[in-house]
Amino acid sequence: MSTPENSPYDDVVTLRDIAAVFTGEGLLRQLAVVAGLLTVGGVVFGLVPVLYGEFGNHLFLYPSEFGPQLRQNLTALIVFNYAPYLAPALACVVGVALGARTAANHRTVAVSAVTGAFVGCLLFVLVSSALAHSQFGIVENFIGFRDEVPPYNTASHLVNGLLTGIVGAVSALGGSLAGSLMR
Repeated sequence: MSTPENSPYDDVVTLRDIAAVFTGEGLLRQLAVVAGLLTVGGVVFGLVPVLYGEFGNHLFLYPSEFGPQLRQNLTALIVFNYAPYLAPALACVVGVALGARTAANHRTVAVSAVTGAFVGCLLFVLVSSALAHSQFGIVENFIGFRDEVPPYNTASHLVNGLLTGIVGAVSALGGSLAGSLMR
């Protein structure tokens, strides 16, 4: 039998590697950076309806007879539809950057990328959908919110965020491992 120090399975992530992420200051900072970047991305993505609804007449997106509130509603629906797809893609990009730029052991970098991406993707979905929902308004004579805007369904978005976080964590794992190969 071989000892863990002489193990032929050098690429196995152990509990010691996971503990190193949560006890090491530099690696914990990496985790926070990954989660923070994805959260900031969610804030920016969630504020897109404000830009399309309030500023200018965007003929390339919607006809000119659409008012600002209707443009804002339609763009907020786009945010709702695409946030769960955009978050894992951004997690992969952040994972590649983290893996390529960090000189630490690739096992501990992968753990911080996975954990940070899970938290970041969860927050990305929650923040972007909450901000987009806050931009919804009532538009008369149009299919949609004619009488009232439905309330924000936190439980549904939390489940979507958790599932997106899992997919984002796997995406960041692949990205961080690919990034570590670029060093």
